[in-house]
Formats: sequence, structure tokens, C-alpha cells
Amino acid sequence: EQELLELFLEQADLSITELEAALEGGDCDAWKKTAHRLKGSAANLGAAPLSASCEEAEQNDGANKNDKASMLTNIETQLERVKNFFSIA
Repeated sequence: EQELLELFLEQADLSITELEAALEGGDCDAWKKTAHRLKGSAANLGAAPLSASCEEAEQNDGANKNDKASMLTNIETQLERVKNFFSIA
């Protein structure tokens, strides 16, 4: 159980990095794929708010940079809440 959580968090942090790169590079395809992957992982963990934030990002892969930056901030906020829930800094 702990190992699965740690694996999720490692992958989630990697996904955040990938979303940042997709945002900076204007790569809509990478943005959509990464958001989709993190959405599924969050749903499997039962982190519904994080999954919903990822779904919004996935569905709005063609949004402008400011809107995507806002979506990314929302995803990061939800991920922090998951970490806080499990008391992992």
C-alpha cells in the first residue's frame, strides 16, 4: 500500500514536470496525454478532485498559455492536498 502511494507520487511529480514542459513548449499533444495519464492514476487512488483537475486540463489541451498555467496551478494545488492527506511532504 505504501509502495503504491510512493509510486503514484513519484509519477505525479514527473507528470507535473511534463505538464510544465508541454506548457512552455506549446505541445498540446503532450499536455493532453500527460493530463490523461495523471487523471487515471489519481482516480485509481481515489483522489477525485485531482482527477477532475486533470480532466479539465485534458479536455482543454488547445487552451491558451495563461489558461493552461492556471489549470496547472490547480493540478499542483490538488496534488499538494493529496500529499497533505497522506502526510507526505
